[in-house]
Amino acid sequence: MPVEIIVLPPSTPDARPQMLLSADGIWRNVTPAAGDPFSAKEFRKKVEQVLTIAMQQVALGQQVNAMTHGFSSQFAPLYLELMPIEVRDAIAAMLAKQEPSLLKIHLHPSAEWIPWELLHDGEGFLGLRMPMVRLPVMTQPARIPGPTQREVHSVYNLLGNGALDAAIIPDWEKTFATFNNGGGWETRCPNGNGQFATLDEFNNAAAADIIHVTCHGGLRENENAPYYWSLDPLAPLYFNYRITAENLTTLKLQRSLVFGNACSTAAGGNGALHGFGAIFMIKGALNFIGTLAPITQKTSVDFATAFYGNLLDPAKQLGIGDALLKTKKGFVANVADPSYLFYSLYGPPDIVYRVVH
Repeated sequence: MPVEIIVLPPSTPDARPQMLLSADGIWRNVTPAAGDPFSAKEFRKKVEQVLTIAMQQVALGQQVNAMTHGFSSQFAPLYLELMPIEVRDAIAAMLAKQEPSLLKIHLHPSAEWIPWELLHDGEGFLGLRMPMVRLPVMTQPARIPGPTQREVHSVYNLLGNGALDAAIIPDWEKTFATFNNGGGWETRCPNGNGQFATLDEFNNAAAADIIHVTCHGGLRENENAPYYWSLDPLAPLYFNYRITAENLTTLKLQRSLVFGNACSTAAGGNGALHGFGAIFMIKGALNFIGTLAPITQKTSVDFATAFYGNLLDPAKQLGIGDALLKTKKGFVANVADPSYLFYSLYGPPDIVYRVVH
């Protein structure tokens, strides 16, 4: 049986989010009682500081191995700090059984920023130990019910200006090369004409079965403003390129898989924590995969290519949750860059995607 928790807004802005744990179908409030010293602001600050330092070193060409004790030990205290003991016990009991495991987090958007996948239970990062899925708690229904097999007739592969160095773009162009053996199956922007994607191309992609976006992430106007993505953060007409909850109002997805590769734009990297999944689920996405913090350009391309190789291979028939986990495990040997751990999944984890030309 999976472990299921509901994460709701805290009683006060800086307090711990409220957590409910499912036990045989009955939800029990396991939020620590009054007097709890948890500070959401300090928790977030600690995570972002570690990620910023790590990614700055990666940007300088230094190796940051996520499997070293130094890196992983930064996230073990955070697991103890955030997760109530009842949740920790339930996860440990599930992992001890010889059966498939799954952590389902029913998540209020106010807690999207929490790096659940990076929490370390003393044995490993949660995002490497089991499939994990974020299921947004929303005020309107998402179009999730339906068959667990999704046919893929069309793919939009969109790249923002400056999101990738010129030397990496040829690898980005091959993201779907293994499966793109049918004319017109993949729409790519740019497609040899140097015209990078704008919000127009993004909106034109709404009817596609897979929408793959590589852009700039970790951006905001000031420390009190929300984070956003941009397809060109230097463009004077910024509103033609900026992806925010507000300018997605008219977007109507058709049970699509949206994959958002939000790359770091700062020369030294940054660890800005953000979440973008709920808004895409509201707009009709069946699944959303995004990064909980900006990632490196090379990992963004290599990880996506490997992920689609696992997800779309008809010989594997993996559900999207297992495909994401398999891809992450395939990057454990990457001692140079920990950002493969930053990917998170929204929506049902058992959807199998099948290419149809």
